[in-house]
Amino acid sequence: TGQSGLESNTGTGPKSSTRTGQTSSESNIGTGQISSIPGGISSIAGPTLAVPSAVPPYMQVHENGRKPLEDFLQFPTPEQNPAHILEIRLVRSHPPSPEFLASLRDSYNLHKKYQINIHKDLPSKCTMQSFTRFLVDSPLIPEPGPPEWKIGYGSYHQQYYLDGRLIMVGVIDILPNCLSSKYLYYDTDFEFLTLGVVSALNEIALTRKLHVHNPEFQYYCMGYYVHSCQKMKYKGEYTPSFLLCPETYNYVPIEQCRPKLDIQKYSRFSGESEVVDSDKNPVESYLDSTLVLHKHEAMQYESFCALFGKQDDKVKEYARLVGPMVAKQCLLFIS
Repeated sequence: TGQSGLESNTGTGPKSSTRTGQTSSESNIGTGQISSIPGGISSIAGPTLAVPSAVPPYMQVHENGRKPLEDFLQFPTPEQNPAHILEIRLVRSHPPSPEFLASLRDSYNLHKKYQINIHKDLPSKCTMQSFTRFLVDSPLIPEPGPPEWKIGYGSYHQQYYLDGRLIMVGVIDILPNCLSSKYLYYDTDFEFLTLGVVSALNEIALTRKLHVHNPEFQYYCMGYYVHSCQKMKYKGEYTPSFLLCPETYNYVPIEQCRPKLDIQKYSRFSGESEVVDSDKNPVESYLDSTLVLHKHEAMQYESFCALFGKQDDKVKEYARLVGPMVAKQCLLFIS
C-alpha cells in the first residue's frame, strides 16, 4: 500500500511528511506528515494562544491577505462570556504526570467509546491494560528541552475539553526535530465538528511555538500515508506535503508521488540518479559496521564476530535488504 513517512520512525515501509515554510489559514497538515516551520508563539498550552509583543514574520498577514494559522486558533476567554469554552491541556503521559493520572479514567472511557463506535471493537476487548499498552506506555526517555520551553522531549497526550468535558485526545511524541502525531481519539457525539482537522491544526500551532526556541524543531509528522485507503488519503490534502521514498529515504513532494501510486501500490518516488543504488554499494562495504543487538548490548557486527563468531548469511541478507543507511542506524536483534 503506497505509503511514506518521517525521519525517525519505528516500523517499516514508506511514510509521509509535510513541510511548511509559512503556515497560513489555507495551508494544512493532517495526521500523517511533517512540516517545516519558521517562527511560533510563546504559550505552550491553554485555552488561548498568546501572541508575543514582538510579532514574528510568520504571524503577519500575508501579501495575499491570508491570515496566519494562529489567528484562527484564538479562543475567547471566559471574561468574554462565550457560549462554549474550549480548553487544551498538554500532559506528559510517560512517565505519567499527576495531571495525566487525574484524567486517566476519563481518557480511558473516551477511548473505549471511540473504539466501540468507530472501530466496532467488542467492549470486553477495550480494557485499561490494552489502552495503556497501546497509547500510554512509551520507549522514549524524557529529556529537557530548551530553557524557554515549559515542556521537554518525550510522550504526551494533548487533551481537549469542551465546557469541562473531555471530548478529544491527541497522542503525540515531541522529538528533537519534530512533533510526531501518533493517534487521535474523540467523543463520537461531537464528530460533526471535524475534530481531526481541529487537532491537526493545533498540533501544527504547537510545532510552530516550540520552533521559536529550537530552530531544528521544524517538522510535523503525520505518520503513514496509504494511497489506496480512503480513510488515510485526507493526509494528502494538507499542503505542502512530502512522502518518504522507501528506497532512497529522501522526501518527495506528494504531487510527484500520486501518479506513481495510482499505477502501483509500491513505488520509488526519487529519480534514478538521486542516490547510488544498493547494487552499486555492495553489502560487503558496510557489513562490518551494521549494528546488531545481542544480550542487551548494541555493537557493530565486526565486534559481534570477534566475540561470538560470524552469522554472515543472516546479517548479510538483512543488510542487503535495508541498505547502508538503515543498517548503520537501526539494530538487528540476534538471539
